[in-house]
Amino acid sequence: MTMYAPMTLVSIIDIIGSSMTIGLSFYAVYIMGKIYRPKKYIGLYIYLYAQTIALAIFATSRSVGHIAKHVLVTFGLADVWKTLAPVSGSINSFTFIVFGLAAILYSNIKTMSDRIDVLEKSREDIRQSRALAMKSLEEKKVLLKEVHHRVKNNLAIISSLLTMQARQAKGVGSIRAFKDSRDRVMSMALIHEKLYQSEDLRNINVEDYLRSLLKKLMHSYGADTESIKVEMDIRIDTMEIDTLIPCGLMINELISNSLKYAFLETLEGVISISLSKDGDRIELKVADNGDGLPDGFEIGSSETLGLQIVNALVGQLEGEMEIDTTGGTRFTVSFIDKGNRSFLSP
Repeated sequence: MTMYAPMTLVSIIDIIGSSMTIGLSFYAVYIMGKIYRPKKYIGLYIYLYAQTIALAIFATSRSVGHIAKHVLVTFGLADVWKTLAPVSGSINSFTFIVFGLAAILYSNIKTMSDRIDVLEKSREDIRQSRALAMKSLEEKKVLLKEVHHRVKNNLAIISSLLTMQARQAKGVGSIRAFKDSRDRVMSMALIHEKLYQSEDLRNINVEDYLRSLLKKLMHSYGADTESIKVEMDIRIDTMEIDTLIPCGLMINELISNSLKYAFLETLEGVISISLSKDGDRIELKVADNGDGLPDGFEIGSSETLGLQIVNALVGQLEGEMEIDTTGGTRFTVSFIDKGNRSFLSP
């Protein structure tokens, strides 16, 4: 009959300690889960979790080792235990190393995966924000076009009212005053019309605008296009509305002045318009080869409203104006293009 060898007190205590270690290990995992489970600590949590499992396996292996030793010794297989005993320590060390490396590897992979998820979410948020921005931009473009359209319509109504009032006026001077006011309104309405028709709601094609303006002025004054030629040298492709409105008004007044007074005797001639830009300085030239200005003419003391408006606009633009009466009349206005500005500001 086989007799079981009694377990030593050390073995019993070791088994009890190992069991407690296993229990405490899993309790530690539970506590770490409460503390480190948030995403920013997930890597640390995984590492500690793996090491805790390794510790539990180590404790379990010690307990199994003591039981195996007792069984083998009881059945007279002490030599087998002597062979396995050295290996058990290596197995425990190997368990710690493998679980530790696996935990580190998995932790890095998990961290990279979380970062990729965060990056993808950020990209999706950017795509959504961009889509919303584009939608908002399109809505604002439609709204701005509608504003320009309504401004143009309102100015057209004012222009029509002035035309109607001119028909009721008595005296050539009164009729001409109403028509001049109508032409000024028309020059501004034309800008808003061009903006409404354009995809670019900020810049206007200068040559296209000036050709339309000159066509309307020639029609307004009943000028014979065969007798009075218009030459244009426009070297600026586009211009912002805040700069083009005062330029348009000045051109409107100077061309109107030429059509009214320059060809009273000759009845034919040439009107030229030049617009260029050198750096941030814009230069406007309006000239005709007509009868010229009276001797001793000073624009500051001019009694005509049109030239008073030109002089006021040059001041608003902080520009300079020169008048040359050789072979007709040439107005040269130069000013610095300051971008957005309000030419109606005091």
